[in-house]
Formats: sequence, structure tokens, C-alpha cells
Amino acid sequence: MSQSSECLAFDNWLSFFEPRTMNSELLIKNGRVIDPANGIDKECDVLIVDEKIAEVGEIDKSVQTVIDAAGKLVTPGLIDIHVHFREPGDEEEETIASGSNAAVAAGFTSVVCMPNTNPPIENETDVEYVHRKGRQARKTHVYTMGTITKKREGVELAEMGFMAEAGAVGFTDDGNGVQNPSVMLRALKYAAMFDIVIAQHCQDDSFAGQGVMNAGFHSTILGLPGPMRCLKRRCCGGIFSLLRKQMFATTPSIYRQQGQLS
Repeated sequence: MSQSSECLAFDNWLSFFEPRTMNSELLIKNGRVIDPANGIDKECDVLIVDEKIAEVGEIDKSVQTVIDAAGKLVTPGLIDIHVHFREPGDEEEETIASGSNAAVAAGFTSVVCMPNTNPPIENETDVEYVHRKGRQARKTHVYTMGTITKKREGVELAEMGFMAEAGAVGFTDDGNGVQNPSVMLRALKYAAMFDIVIAQHCQDDSFAGQGVMNAGFHSTILGLPGPMRCLKRRCCGGIFSLLRKQMFATTPSIYRQQGQLS
């Protein structure tokens, strides 16, 4: 990433997280401030007083600490909705603590962990474990999804209700697509009950097989197996059909009779 498009915002960002005395002031000047919630996208200044945003705009004030963010972006904390922190089970690759450190260094203040750990995140105890580890790391807001099915096998639904109550922000068998339409339909119904997200890994294994690259000219020349490009479209089409079925099942018959749903 070039210096001019670098996100962030401090020459020495670690100093920003050091304890500060009350009534401390920090002024970030000359950065491109992007704040979608307030419709701001322009070069201006940000004044922080006692670790809270006090003012955004053209600020001409003498303060304790000034950071020149010229050529950089100044944004609210970024959110990564798909991270793999590998805990529990594969801590030699990544932990929630080390992943949180990396996230903060890149400007991400909230992350959503995928549940394809070992063992998978498939019940309320697992969800609480991830949240507890996130609190202990004290870096980012750590959220997690739970699995759709037990052991991510696509056979039996996981404890979706208990996980939702424990704070899971969604469900996915990340890395494995739920192949059985009946199981997927039940998962969608449960997700609708709790008003929570389902994230399907869009892969139809009957098409994908042992493919290692997209099927086409180059895969043929190299002699490598690959799924056809219609694979994800077929899987997504199946999901849309199930959603349509669910919508009709939960929509009052009067709307269907009036033809407001095609």
C-alpha cells in the first residue's frame, strides 16, 4: 500500500494507546477524514479530548499532542467480518491474542471469528470461550459466529438458539457448504427466529469434487481437475429457492392472493 493511501493515522500509533491523563487532548491534522455515519469525506482535522471525539473540521487550536496525518486516511475503527484466529485447537498458527494484536496494528477495532476451529464453535460454551479470550486480550472487540451444523458435517443442526443467546453474531459452516437442502431450510428458519445471519459456503460438492482450480482452457492444458464456473451460481440459486420458500411460508396469505409476491 502506498504512503498516500495508508490508513491511519499515526506516525507512532502505539503511543496513542498509552495511558493518558485526564483532560488530555490529541489533534489529528490534515488527514482525509472518512466517516460514513456522518456523511464526512474530506480533508480536515479531528480533535480528541479525554479519548473521545470532541470536534471534526478545520481546527486551529494549541493542544498537547498533534499528529500530522497528511496523505493518510483517518477513519472510524475498521471491522473485519471474516477472521481465522485458530483458537481453540491450532494455537501454534494463531491465537485470539496474537490475532487481536495484528488487527489493532492494521486499524481494525472489531473482528468476527469463523467457527472452523478444532473443535468447532458449536455451542454456547464455545461462544463464551471466544468472548472471554477476546476480553483478556484487551485489544479489539472480538465477536464470533457459530457453526450451522454439528462438527460442520452438514447433518444435524448445532445449538443455534443457545449460541445466539450467548452472543454469536451469525452462523456458518465456513469452509464446508451445507449440502442437504432440508438441513439448510431448517437452519434458515431458526436464523429467522433469532433475526441473525446465515453465511453459506457456496460450494456444491457434487460439482466441485477434488477440483484445485476453475475448469477451463488452462486447467485442461495443465491436466488439473476443476469445478465449472456455474458451481457457485447453482449453489446460490438453491439458497435463493429456499429463501423464497421461507418467505412464502411466513408471509400472510392475503399478500400472496393479491399477487404482491411473484
